This record gives sequence, C-alpha cells and structure tokens, in this order.
Amino acid sequence: MGRTRSGAGDARSTGPDGAPPRARRFAVVLAAGEGRRFGAAKQLAQLDGRPLLRHAIDAVAPRSDVDGTVVVLGAHAPAIVDAVDLDDVSVVHCEAWRSGPSASLATGLDAALRLGATEVLITLGDQPLLRAATVDRVLSRPGAVVRAVHDDRPGHPVLLRGAAIGRVAALGDDDRRAFLARSAVRVPVGDVDAGTDVDRPGDLAALERTSAEGPRGGERAPRP
Repeated sequence: MGRTRSGAGDARSTGPDGAPPRARRFAVVLAAGEGRRFGAAKQLAQLDGRPLLRHAIDAVAPRSDVDGTVVVLGAHAPAIVDAVDLDDVSVVHCEAWRSGPSASLATGLDAALRLGATEVLITLGDQPLLRAATVDRVLSRPGAVVRAVHDDRPGHPVLLRGAAIGRVAALGDDDRRAFLARSAVRVPVGDVDAGTDVDRPGDLAALERTSAEGPRGGERAPRP
C-alpha cells in the first residue's frame, strides 16, 4: 500500500569537501486508530473542506526541512486511501492496530528507518491545527528526544534522533511513556499551539467554531 514521494528514499552523498551528509528527517503521521469515541473514521471528518488527516499531513509534508512523510493507517484503511489525497506521502499499514498505539508507532518508525531516516518527527492524524511555529520550535532544539509541551502537558510533535528511533520503536506503550518522560527535552509551545486534537464529535464542532481564531483554538490534547 506504500506510496513514496519522489526521491524520498534516495541515499544522500557527502556534502562539500567530504563533509558528513545532513540529517535525513522524516515525519511519521499516526492515523491507524478506529476512532471509537468519535463513532466513525475521524480521519475522514471534514474541517474547512478537507479531511482531518489531510490537515495533519499538510502541516509537515510540504516543509523543505522534511525529506519525506510516512502515514500509518490501520482501521478504515481502504476508505481512507480512497478518500484522502496521499500521493505525496508513503503509506504503510499497521496490521496490529488493535493492539494499541505502540504497534502503529513501531510500524511508522520502522518504515522511516527503511527510507534512511536519521531523525523522525512524530505527529498525530487527528491533530489538524498543528502550527508551523510549533514544528519549527521542536526541530530547532538539540537532543536525542525532543517533545512539545502544551502548558505543562506533554504532547506532539515528538522528535527522535539517531538511536532513539529504534529504541522507541521497540517499546510498548507503558515503557514508551516512561522513556519519554525521563528522556525528552521539553519544549514549551503553549503560546503558539494548544495541542488540539479530535477525539469526539464535540471536539470537531469546537474546532469548526474556533479554527479561524488563531493558533490557540480548541482543547488541549490528552497525554499519549
């Protein structure tokens, strides 16, 4: 089911004067969930005339500092592939999506590593109002694990560098949360981004009312 943006998997040569190649940065958008609390495939729910998932992709895929984007699907995958423009991303299917977020995360991280990633930016398919300023701030911070914090609440995006990618891919949900809690460089972004996500129809209705109000609209995302 994978479709990769042209050149997304090409190897990088050394830079001028034999300098080491720059980081190979991929975004991984997690969109494998069933949306039980939403009551339908929330990836396909419309906000400002576009599916929520497309909003999430557009927050990262067009960026010049992202070499490629991996979208992880699971529940509702055939319907999503039919309804959402995915031509500019690599699509991978998580067969074990029912087992929890760790399975879809591992699927996405493994796919990014196969494409040559040395850095991975993890975002959520139900976080349609992710701000460019938020991504900028996370990417600019050094560290093997960097995490956005929305008014003291850990959230997304999460940036993994080097060996941290494989380590996080191998962890289950509880161990991953513990690892991130003790290892992540915390980057406050609450002044530009509320960490808005969509769990229930009421969340979408709130976004519809507030999406035009600026970067702080909506409710804060729960801790993953």
